Amino acid sequence: MTLLSKVMESIVKQRLLVELSETHFFNESQHGFRGGRSVTTNLLDFYDGVTDLLDKRNAVDIFYFDMAKAFDTVKHSTLLTKLRATKINAHYVDWIEDYLRGRVQRVVVRCECSSWLEVYSGVPQGSVIGPLLFLIFINDISQEIQSTINVFADDTKMMNVANTEREREVLKMDLKHLEDWCKLNDMKFNQNKCSVLHCGGGNICSSYMLDGNVLREADDEKDLGVIISKDMKFKSNISAQIKKANRTLGMIKRNFKYINREIFQNLYSTLVRPHLEFAAPVWSPWQQGE
Repeated sequence: MTLLSKVMESIVKQRLLVELSETHFFNESQHGFRGGRSVTTNLLDFYDGVTDLLDKRNAVDIFYFDMAKAFDTVKHSTLLTKLRATKINAHYVDWIEDYLRGRVQRVVVRCECSSWLEVYSGVPQGSVIGPLLFLIFINDISQEIQSTINVFADDTKMMNVANTEREREVLKMDLKHLEDWCKLNDMKFNQNKCSVLHCGGGNICSSYMLDGNVLREADDEKDLGVIISKDMKFKSNISAQIKKANRTLGMIKRNFKYINREIFQNLYSTLVRPHLEFAAPVWSPWQQGE
């Protein structure tokens, strides 16, 4: 029965993707769960704009946002409203409404079970169609935003020049738009994981507020697995990836007492090399170190 459900989800997903693509529904800033797009395209698209502005001697402020339990807090009623506002066939919306209705959950602790409660929010985890439903839900997050915004599923970042007070006011207004979007869609920012990077030699490092709290200022931030420093150099990222690769090599050495060249090559290409090549087009080539 589970297999049949997955097949049905796959069919509906493909039909939805065709209709949404024909109407150019998706925002171009969204790179998550979309064909021909990836972590690498997301990072290249965003930081190409950042480095271009920095090369022209601008001050640039970069904001990183994290939404608390984003996939679990998608309100079904809001999602269905957004689906009905699209130009997709109404039968698909009815099918998704039936798909989400009647889901229940309970908590089990040491063999003690709570009563069943109906679920009114969250896209089904591990489902085929779940990621697509989330993309539809979050697609309008960039509306009214004047700054450059880039999204990978729920990982959102935004940047703009911050040379003058007027430009910094634009950034503050965009932060307010994001706050309003979250309130309208019953979502919350994870304050501990939101931050701002002040880039550029002439940056005055202005303070920004998010949901009534001063936004944390950072010297570097991990963005989709790549460490970004405010000087736009990737020394910290390269060092971290080398450490991961060396730890993996140490694990191989400890756990494989007898190993020939062929086995080592297979282990290296499977376990070590991915660390060294992850999102390499973003940071490579790099200057030769000592």
